[in-house]
Amino acid sequence: MLTVYLYCNNESIKCEVLTNSYSKTEILYNNLKQADNSVRFTSIYTIQLANFIKAYIDQDIKVIIYKDDAVDFTGYIRKNVKFTKTQINQPIAIDVVSPSYMLDKTIPDGVVYIGQTLKAIIEDLLLLLVLVQQ
Repeated sequence: MLTVYLYCNNESIKCEVLTNSYSKTEILYNNLKQADNSVRFTSIYTIQLANFIKAYIDQDIKVIIYKDDAVDFTGYIRKNVKFTKTQINQPIAIDVVSPSYMLDKTIPDGVVYIGQTLKAIIEDLLLLLVLVQQ
């Protein structure tokens, strides 16, 4: 059984995955280019889900997918969600991509580390990444 939760700005919503619409793609190598794992699924249209996505689509909407009560995938919604309007609201197709794209940032100044542990360097670089995003 799949359970999907969407999170943004201290709000969350649970959505239902339509049977057989869940597909997961894992990319292990991409010629030394960014290789993002992704998930695609379709959810039943609800006003709450549509409003949540519309309200936060310009931000990073975090998605956690549980399969049999264990985390199966964590990522962020691609900003390509479309809502099809007909007489009956159509299911919502959602693409989720791994958060590795968030690491593709440029630090404004050069950084040099001498005599630092790998842990300290990684923690500092992640802190710089957060500061660059703000």
